[in-house]
Amino acid sequence: MTSIGRWTPVSLVLVGALALAGCADQKASMTAQGAGVGAVGGAVIGGLFGGTRGAAIGALAGAAAGGLGGYALGSQQEQFASTEQELQVRTERARNIAATQRDEANRARTAAANYERSLAPLSQQVAAGRRLNDSQRNTLARAQADRDDIRAKLEAGTKASDEIRAAVANLRQKGQNTSALESEGRDLSASNARLQGALDRMNSALGKIEA
Repeated sequence: MTSIGRWTPVSLVLVGALALAGCADQKASMTAQGAGVGAVGGAVIGGLFGGTRGAAIGALAGAAAGGLGGYALGSQQEQFASTEQELQVRTERARNIAATQRDEANRARTAAANYERSLAPLSQQVAAGRRLNDSQRNTLARAQADRDDIRAKLEAGTKASDEIRAAVANLRQKGQNTSALESEGRDLSASNARLQGALDRMNSALGKIEA
């Protein structure tokens, strides 16, 4: 099994590029493209904060956020053989997105709680006019990167929620029963709300240091 610590920033960028180029299936293309773009951007940003390991973490996080947004966008650009097929596909996609976002929200809430504890001493030190040491600056950089990742996932989830609502309205006009799709939309919205709560906690903890 390949260790993530052995991946170089260049190889991670190539992984993102392959994700962009290697997708032939129309239904999956936007997902892969979003993940590829996210991986490339995440690797570059992560490398700025933490070298090789930072690039690896950034690439994986970026791929997750980019893939979520791309998946939702792809469902808007497809052609369907019937409204029944459209409803089935959109509901299954919404279910997958909602499940992904639920997991992301749980991780974000745990991360926010951990950072509230680890950033408290830094906040006190800054308030006292003392400079942060290298280890503390690394902790701050990781927290800022994770905060930005949570924000990106929230934005992707919000976009997916908007698209689900639009799909519900469209399919209702076509006479379809959209109750299952609406249920997945509510699940996604609840996860988005939990992500927003985690983001608010991160901003609060970081705001005392960044001010």
